[in-house]
Amino acid sequence: MTPFLIRLQAFFFAPRSATGFGLMRILWAAVAFAYLLMQWGDVTRFYSDKGLLPLSLAPVILRGDWRVSILDLTGNPHAVFALYIVLLILLLLALFGWKARWTVIASALLLFSFHERDPLMLAGGDTVLRALGFLLMISPGIEALSIDRIGAQWHHWKKDHTLLPPLEMPAWPYRLLLWEFVIIYGTSLWYKLLGAMWIKGTAVGVVLHHPMFASAPRWLMDLLSILSPGIGYAIILFHVSWLLLLIPRPILKNLGLPHGQLKRTILLFGLLFHGAILLLMHTGSFSLALFAGYAGLLDAEDIEVLRRGLAGRSKRMVAVLYDGHCGLCLRSIFTLSLLDTFRRLEPINFWNRIAKNKVAPRVSEEQLNRALHIKVRGRFFQGFDAFRELTWELPALWIAAPFLYIPGVAPIGRLIYKYIAQKRERCNHKSCGF
Repeated sequence: MTPFLIRLQAFFFAPRSATGFGLMRILWAAVAFAYLLMQWGDVTRFYSDKGLLPLSLAPVILRGDWRVSILDLTGNPHAVFALYIVLLILLLLALFGWKARWTVIASALLLFSFHERDPLMLAGGDTVLRALGFLLMISPGIEALSIDRIGAQWHHWKKDHTLLPPLEMPAWPYRLLLWEFVIIYGTSLWYKLLGAMWIKGTAVGVVLHHPMFASAPRWLMDLLSILSPGIGYAIILFHVSWLLLLIPRPILKNLGLPHGQLKRTILLFGLLFHGAILLLMHTGSFSLALFAGYAGLLDAEDIEVLRRGLAGRSKRMVAVLYDGHCGLCLRSIFTLSLLDTFRRLEPINFWNRIAKNKVAPRVSEEQLNRALHIKVRGRFFQGFDAFRELTWELPALWIAAPFLYIPGVAPIGRLIYKYIAQKRERCNHKSCGF
């Protein structure tokens, strides 16, 4: 194989982390589900014969070429609403990743059908959701961060108590997604520069006061309008910056703009830009749909930078001492390992005396056998109190942490933990009976 073909193959098929696309699947399904759920009371009015666009008018209103919709087969309101419920269920399954490949394909195709049935209801965010849905349908690696993947992780973890390495996929879906964003922002830049308002710096001020889009108080819009020229030129620069990502990485590096750092800077500005749009304007699902796509652009290096940023400078480790002979304990440690985003947990089977004595030489095995123990910042916690401390170390549990400090919760939590701990001997590696 010639050097050119080797480079070409690497360009399209070099392995990349699939974590970003797994996160994109979750966010895509969540955004689509949320905005479809908002249509609950209007589904039949939007998509059935009893609504705004009966099927008899479809040939007059809708385009005829390259258009397919399962809703063209029936305009019955009850059938349409039943398909709507099916779509919501499929999106939830795709979000959690149960049979991820098939639920993504089914939910995306059904979403396309609803969009094609009545495009008069659509906006820019819906177009982005369709583009992301199609890419997810054809991309390998969307099983990352899914229930399907957890099953594979558990089978592997039972063998040697380690997790599988992050799922990988070829590079071509990432490159297709990057091109989608370049096209979105490139065409947006083109149309902005065709007129005079963006060049003169008045466009942002006009949009902020548009009665159809403005959602913030008038005084705030007046205040922001003063900054209209600066904000407008920053937005144009943001659009231009996406074109820089098409420059080969070696050239960018020689220019002092490493691709990864440049991409993260652009994504950060995009979060601020579209976040402001989300807060100040009525634009439907557009900003959230773009955020879902941003997640797909995260590779292993980006995720590691994000992890370090969220974890802060603290390098503290948390020793988790558990009973390696208890099936329930093993399942608990496996779950904690999956949630250990900051990689701070150090699971230790206390029946391994050498490992146990390095961390807790003065704590007896009898004490450890009564309850889960952790050691963090030189202090020991056990039972419910250990779990409460762990919630601060696991981002997925941050939302629950404050509620565990409400007066009265701790005594109840300790009683529940004590009950479970007393019954855990009924558990083995295959089953748990209570």
